Amino acid sequence: MKFRIALCVSCKIALGKLRRVTNIAGALRKRGDIALSLLANSGPKGVHNSLNPEELALFDHIEDAQPADMAERLQRMDADLIVVDTMNPINLHQMQTPLCLILREVMTQELQKFHLKDSRAWDLVILPHPAGYWMPDPGIVRAKRVEAVGWIYRRPVPEFQVIPASGGERKICKILITTGGGSGEDQGNDVRSDIASMIHRLRQRLQIPVKVMEVLGPRDWKKNSVQGVDETVTPGTELHNVFSTVDLVISAAGYNTVLELACTDVPVLLVPVPRYTDDQEKRARLWGDKLGRCHVPDEKELSISWMAQVLENRSRRPVVDLGPSGAERAAALLCRLYANSA
Repeated sequence: MKFRIALCVSCKIALGKLRRVTNIAGALRKRGDIALSLLANSGPKGVHNSLNPEELALFDHIEDAQPADMAERLQRMDADLIVVDTMNPINLHQMQTPLCLILREVMTQELQKFHLKDSRAWDLVILPHPAGYWMPDPGIVRAKRVEAVGWIYRRPVPEFQVIPASGGERKICKILITTGGGSGEDQGNDVRSDIASMIHRLRQRLQIPVKVMEVLGPRDWKKNSVQGVDETVTPGTELHNVFSTVDLVISAAGYNTVLELACTDVPVLLVPVPRYTDDQEKRARLWGDKLGRCHVPDEKELSISWMAQVLENRSRRPVVDLGPSGAERAAALLCRLYANSA
């Protein structure tokens, strides 16, 4: 009989958790005869609009479920192992099945949300970053075992790694803006207004023509798009393959986006979006120098000057060495957890 794993995500607004468990699902598929079920609260078409056909094929069963209903659905599925990403569905502690939490770094005041009830401890907590980067308070998030597996990410397809022509070979500079759909509406508008203001000032400063494109993904609200862009693009599941085709990326500092940008050589202005659980400001500060620059709201002129210099010089940067994706180690830990509990 196949080893049955149920993967649960909340991805109604942002896609980070769905992307992470899909990366792990790909690694699990390489390890043997495993049946994978996905429970997500993104609506009947949400997952199918957010993953490509090859990724969808990783899952034997995809089911729409709200967090409040996931435990009941899981009872009927009779999985051998339950994995949830940075969430704690209601009544999950009642499951007799081994429980694994994938826990991306969260703000300290949010840790209590991941405390299982009735003294139940997580059988395994997987941290999707290198050892020493961040560790949750063990007094709040109880776990029998905690393992940092390294960054979990996907690389761009090699044939998409096209460096834009420089100098006289191409006269127009291309800027790509991607702010994601994971922020609250008002917070997102503030960030987009900041970006619109900087783009306007940048155009005034540059002597070369600029084409500004904005990514609209499956979780974006069109009414919140950045004013003054020349074109909106919908790369869907292939955004990571588009980054290297432009001269500059202006991006929010989400977990997956930052790692996918790190795999390219495109200069990036990281503009952190205020979130309720995810400390994008900390992430932007950490990765700013490696990817380009971390934008500080009170230092708009410095960000504008930096972007102007990048575009005038057609600058590129070194690709960041992230090491092997932690998806492989996460898959190995899940298989070991099942073997030890069987």
